[in-house]
Amino acid sequence: MKQEKKRNINIELLRILSMLLIVYHHYSVHSSWIFPNSFSKRTALINIIGNFGKIGVIIFVLITGYFYSKQRFSVKKIFQLSTIAR
Repeated sequence: MKQEKKRNINIELLRILSMLLIVYHHYSVHSSWIFPNSFSKRTALINIIGNFGKIGVIIFVLITGYFYSKQRFSVKKIFQLSTIAR
């Protein structure tokens, strides 16, 4: 019988939060929200919250690395990925 893997809901929620932070960062940086020649409370708030996207990337990479560290190491899989990446 195959053993089911238990999901850690807290880590999944943190992963979703980090994704949302990344999306918000991209939206705040690449949209027309920020006007470089003007300063307001709104612009400052968008800049502050938008910077959390960088933290979101770090959290997402750490969580992904944590999940990959629990998998078995396979030289065949690395070879397959390296041929695809070329």
